[in-house]
Formats: sequence, structure tokens, C-alpha cells
Amino acid sequence: MHLLLWLLILLCPIVASLDVGSSISISNEQVVPPKPPRRLVLVDGFTEYIGGVCRQHAKLNDIQVLDVVSPYIAMMLKSQGQDLPPHLLAPTEESLQAWLETHQIELPLDCQDICFLSESDCGVATAESCAKLLGINTENSPIADIQSKFVANEKLRQAGIPSIKQALLSSWEQARLFLNDLWLDDPEELCIIKPARGVASDGVFLCRGLQQAEEKFRWLLNAPQYGGGLNQQVLVQQFIRGQEYAVDTVTRDGETKVLAVWKYHKIPTPHAPFVYQGSLLLDPRADPLLFAQICNFVKAALHVNGVRNLPTHTEIKHVDSGAQRGFFLMEINPRFHAQHTCQILRDCLGYEPMTAAVDACFHPERYS
Repeated sequence: MHLLLWLLILLCPIVASLDVGSSISISNEQVVPPKPPRRLVLVDGFTEYIGGVCRQHAKLNDIQVLDVVSPYIAMMLKSQGQDLPPHLLAPTEESLQAWLETHQIELPLDCQDICFLSESDCGVATAESCAKLLGINTENSPIADIQSKFVANEKLRQAGIPSIKQALLSSWEQARLFLNDLWLDDPEELCIIKPARGVASDGVFLCRGLQQAEEKFRWLLNAPQYGGGLNQQVLVQQFIRGQEYAVDTVTRDGETKVLAVWKYHKIPTPHAPFVYQGSLLLDPRADPLLFAQICNFVKAALHVNGVRNLPTHTEIKHVDSGAQRGFFLMEINPRFHAQHTCQILRDCLGYEPMTAAVDACFHPERYS
């Protein structure tokens, strides 16, 4: 009895201190579940000045980075005796569940919580396939069509935009007939022979006359192509005499922002007709009309080619006089400019494409 009395005396202050009303009250407020983590799937992000910049900016904004290696790069590494751990390999339909479990991802995903970017040219298709596997619709046209120099120009032609005369051919006899018609308006008999897809002017030849054209056409046909496989067809194009520009952009929901315009300087060498010597960053104030025309042409080219949510590095030519006067598309690269331009752009313009692309995915207010 005395022990019970002592327990009551000890417990009374504790019970009195409890807020009984709050302990039994029922809140009408709904419990808000925690927001899922935001994730950037970064394909082939090997360099410090492209993948590294994306990775750093993502982490500064509490965005988890999932590194993935494209099948083409993985194959090259394996051929050199370097096997990658499974979590770095791009997911497939067969490996998707294990990949999701490894990265602690639950489906379905909201497109505002995940983004897919690639540093390499061959990794862009991997980024798109990852998005599709995870149920995200990027709304872009097929990447193979955007990367195809032939298809990209054909879409411009179909849209009524001036484009290069060209043909994608599988035999020299077809090419000879095309060139005979093409050269009716070109007494110099110049043409471009190149793969339908490639990078850094690799395999691009300036030819004069049928003999040179045939030699380079036959050399490219059935030769290994970038990204794997062989050239089943060769692209033959009209040679455009003009100044070449490269335009770096980021597109979000079909709205394109031009981030930089570069004036290319290429020189011929004994072994290659187009060798990069330098690139000059254009000041928009130097020639506002030309700058606006370049931007408008590139925006139109990206629009008709179905670029909805991508960074691009697009190359064009400008002819400022004569019958060919105007702008012509060389190629659309749905990736970043593969040069160490980050610090130059930050110093001159205050921004660069990598952080802009990440912001376009996760911070639309910054993009706008």
C-alpha cells in the first residue's frame, strides 16, 4: 500500500505535464508524403568540362546523378579488357528490374523528377531509350533521324526551307548519275562525299570531278561507321561555299534558347580538306542582324526536325552573296559542344549549355 502511494506521488507531476488535449486531438490536415528524389541520368559523362559540369551543377541542386555507359562505349572498353560493373550499364528490358532495385527507383516516375542527358554522340540514343524504359516521353523525334545529315536536310526541304541538294546512295552508278545532274550548275564539279552519320568531319571529303568522287565513295561504302556497323549508303551533297557556324542550344518543351554561336575556322591539309584550326565566339552586338538570322534559322531547323527536349550543337553555313545566298544546314548534333568551352562562356556570357540543360529539366523558372 505504501509502495503504491509513492508511485502515485511520483507519477502525478509527469501526468500533469502532458498536454492531454493535444495528445488525443485529430488533425484534419492531410499527411504530405515526402517528395521523390530528383535524378539526372548522365550517359557517358567522362570529361570534367561536360559531364563533370553537369554532375557538379546537379549535386549543388540536390539532384542525384546516375551514371550510365552507352552500349557502344561499353563494347569498346570490353574490347580493351575492361568489364564494367552492372550498375553502370544502360538498362534493357531484361535488366530493368535489377537496375531499378540497384538505384532504389520506384515506377511510375514523374517527368519533372528525372532527366536524361548524354555527353557522347553515341550516348544520345541510349539516353532516349532509358527514358522510354522508365516511362518518360521526351517528345523528341527519333534520335537516328535527328542525327542523320540526310534526313535532317530532307525535313527542311519538305518544310519549304532552302536546303542542300543531296542524295543518299548505295551504289556508285547512282552517285554518278546524281553528280552529272548536280554539276550542270557547277563548272568546277565540286561535291561533298561523306557518311550519313559521323562526328568531327571524320570521313568527309571535298571532291573535284568524277574520279575523286568515285574513289572516296567506294572507300566509304561498307566502311565502319561511327556508333557501330558499316556504311550501307553514302551521302553525296552539293558543295556550299560559305562561312560555317556552330550554334549551341537547349530546347525545353519545344522552346529553344540559343546559348552560343561560334564562327568556325577550318583549313585544308594534304590529308584532309576540313581541319579545325579554331572557333571564334560571336558577340551578338557586333552584327545583330546576322546573329538574329543565324538564331532564327537554327530554331526553325530544330523545330521541323522534332527537337523538343534536348541540348544541341548545330552546324550551318551562311552564303552572303550570289544565287545560293542564305543559310544551309550541315548537321544537327543532339548533344553538347564537344569542346572545352565552359570557362570561356562563363567569363563572356555568364552561363554555359551544361548548367542550362540541367536547369531546363528541373528549374523551368531559371530557363524562362
